[in-house]
Amino acid sequence: MEILVITAVVLFATGQSLFCRMYTSAQNGRGAVQFSVLYAFLAGVCTLAIGGFRYAPSGTTLLLGALNAVMLLTYNIAMVHAGNLGSFAFLMIGVLSGGILVPMAYDLLFLGTRLNAWQIAAVAMMLVSFVMMNRDGLSGKKSGAYLAWVGVLFLVNGLYGTLMGLQQNAMEFTQRSEMIVTTYLGTAVIGTLFSLVRERGEFFRGFRMSGRAAAFLGASALCCTGSVNLLLYAMKLVRLTVLNVTVNGGVLVISAGLAYFVFREKMTAWKIAGIGLAAVSVILLSI
Repeated sequence: MEILVITAVVLFATGQSLFCRMYTSAQNGRGAVQFSVLYAFLAGVCTLAIGGFRYAPSGTTLLLGALNAVMLLTYNIAMVHAGNLGSFAFLMIGVLSGGILVPMAYDLLFLGTRLNAWQIAAVAMMLVSFVMMNRDGLSGKKSGAYLAWVGVLFLVNGLYGTLMGLQQNAMEFTQRSEMIVTTYLGTAVIGTLFSLVRERGEFFRGFRMSGRAAAFLGASALCCTGSVNLLLYAMKLVRLTVLNVTVNGGVLVISAGLAYFVFREKMTAWKIAGIGLAAVSVILLSI
């Protein structure tokens, strides 16, 4: 059961990233903020529909969901700024490492979780695989502003997963829909208000897009809905650290394969070795 759920999470999360990339290509890089607002709104509404439009969050869920909305919006803003300032490969090392290390710190320090030797080795292998698959981003000079934005991405991506786990533990693995709806609709509302203050009339013009781009946006939102709903369900079945390592590694490996077969990106020996190391890591976590 756990393997099927985690596999579905990985596939949905990979689809979310893939369709986001295809949207960006169709829009020639325009409308990043509008994409964030729309996909968050659609993911929130779809989750609300899945739950039969029942929404009765506790105070704890409202608070943690609102905080996570800020994390998600900050993540989206930081991705745009960091992407414009430097290497995307180095950026991804920060994002993926934060997605593992920050929730792991919460898991170990506050939940009292203990990892066995195989699991510790698996976490280390996965982190090394991130560097191997994105090693091109290690070269070259990096500005202080770029490194600061990567640091923000490391932190907020990790806090996003941590807050999801914290809410599920606090509510004894209930109110999944309420947490997701609060997080994603909150992101859409806060993002809209932030952009209106900053961009004013330009914000609405950014929603102009082709039918092809709109289809990619909708597909990304649907994949996001599937991914986040199953992710919170999986938290009841699997330790937070093990879950995050497996999901982040699985998404990276499949994305690397898609980059080669779909986008015709070059597959280097380092990337192949990184994929192999990530695969070994996932196998160790299943022991």
